[in-house]
Amino acid sequence: MGTIYHQWPKIDLHRHLEGSLRMETIYELSRKLRLPFPYHDNNLFRSMFAFDNNDERTLKKFISKFINIRKLIRDREILAKITYESLADAALDNVVYVELRFNYMAMINGGLSPREIIGGINEGIRIAKNDFEIETGLICGISRDMNIECAEETVNFAISNIDNGIIAIDLMNDESFSPELFQAPFERARRAGLYATAHAGEAGDAGNIIKCINLLGAQRIGHGTQILKNAESLSAAREHNILVECCLTSNMQTGAIETLSDHPLPALLDCKIPVCINTDDPGVSSINLSHEYALANSELKIGDESLVNMLFNTVDHIFRSDYKSVLYEKLNNYFCPYDRE
Repeated sequence: MGTIYHQWPKIDLHRHLEGSLRMETIYELSRKLRLPFPYHDNNLFRSMFAFDNNDERTLKKFISKFINIRKLIRDREILAKITYESLADAALDNVVYVELRFNYMAMINGGLSPREIIGGINEGIRIAKNDFEIETGLICGISRDMNIECAEETVNFAISNIDNGIIAIDLMNDESFSPELFQAPFERARRAGLYATAHAGEAGDAGNIIKCINLLGAQRIGHGTQILKNAESLSAAREHNILVECCLTSNMQTGAIETLSDHPLPALLDCKIPVCINTDDPGVSSINLSHEYALANSELKIGDESLVNMLFNTVDHIFRSDYKSVLYEKLNNYFCPYDRE
């Protein structure tokens, strides 16, 4: 699946670094670190890190994969390696621009220092950029289930590393924690020049989408699968020109949607709400971006012309304003045969 779309230059704005690890790298690092995993059973070993068809389809189960993944991220060298491989895999799928998000506090709690984190990630980016035609922006994730001090610490780190590639912050994980709790750190981040996105309306209701837009100043919404269930959330997205970061396969795996036909992507396109298609966690979901484009075409009946228009419109919403003109040129050079709206 995705042979045609593999050739397209693509953009991935919702890709988690920790969810991008190659299975062979997971096995290699696990062995090297002598972690007590079931190496004798390939299927059981794999199911600890990647979604299995027998898994319960809930966000809690999906996120549980990261418990073991984070045991592997021990030092700067490992972080550089997995960053490089995430970008290399994207580039080999003809993704030309990635916004890579990561959980800063989870890495701190895993024993890495701030210097090791930014140094390791940027080392991986540097080597990937040298080896492939790919550009990157970094997004610091704030986990809702950590205390507000962790959110403030994440924002401090993000602000102090604006010159080292960090362009935005993100709110993620358990939506039972209300966006109101994070108004102050988000406001401080925006004042410093950082952009903002937020996971909302995935495992929570559409009211979280409204709050993330109105209270946090989110310029993009991650997932947003519940957006059609509340007219106000749709209105807020339209009024503020919010891009919805759609992740088809992971939305099915987390139970955010029951079947792919339930996904709001086609309706959002009909409503003229900006959308883009992303991988979310390609390692956990065992997919690439071409696979997701093929799903949108074959299962959601979104034609190639609409997908091309979506790609061009996505450029308007990337968080690296310095790279927009280059991206437009790349897309124009490839898609010039298409008549776009």
